[in-house]
Amino acid sequence: MSLAINPLSLEELAEEMHQAVWRRVEPPLWWDSISDYVIADGVLGDLRGHMVAGHVEGIRIVRNAYVVGAADWPSALFDKEPSHLSGRAD
Repeated sequence: MSLAINPLSLEELAEEMHQAVWRRVEPPLWWDSISDYVIADGVLGDLRGHMVAGHVEGIRIVRNAYVVGAADWPSALFDKEPSHLSGRAD
């Protein structure tokens, strides 16, 4: 289930994104709720953020996590440390 509402405005989210540091998920982890692979995770405001490859139409919130597309945030910053989700099986 995804919600179309946004607790942050697009401007606030953009500011959070510029400050967010993402951690790569290796190998990418399948998430049934969005029928896609999570390639990175981070924190956006008070919520977790999950990044998928490609483009995400608008901003989605699924199970208390923002879902964003890597193609939508090409200047995203990545930590050297892997995500805590890395190494998990599908």
